[in-house]
Amino acid sequence: MELFRSYGVAVAPTQRSSVRPPPHEADCAAAIGFSAPRFSGTLTLSVPLEVLKSMRDAPQGDAALNDWIREITNQLLGRIKNRLMRFQVVLQVGLPAAVKGGGALKGSGAELVYVFHTLRDQVLVVIEGSLDPSVLQFSGNMNIASEGDVILFERSDQGGNLP
Repeated sequence: MELFRSYGVAVAPTQRSSVRPPPHEADCAAAIGFSAPRFSGTLTLSVPLEVLKSMRDAPQGDAALNDWIREITNQLLGRIKNRLMRFQVVLQVGLPAAVKGGGALKGSGAELVYVFHTLRDQVLVVIEGSLDPSVLQFSGNMNIASEGDVILFERSDQGGNLP
């Protein structure tokens, strides 16, 4: 997963299967909601504490690590949101919240479970909700920002004139 690689942690996906992984009690997990027409749900990221601490720029201390897992979850959904824009899906995203024990791993309904491995641990990404694939319509004409691009916003109160 490129997000973890950008923070100096190598993770590799496992082979996808229809078999759900065994229950997973992560040290750190966060969930974030998203919605779009016919496309809504929750993304949960579960990361072992040692993996979280080994990330470049990771803060120290329990409270700071709770903030960090929420930030990493937010960044992961941001990357997914960016990719979905090419399919003309514009997600509205909520605020991430820390959850205990992997959170959405006990949920019901449609879900996608992605399992990644580090050298010693497992990272789980679970996406639950109503995901209608018929809304996905690829458009190569979308001008999407790449990571690291500077995005300038106009101020509506000044008619678009920047100070």
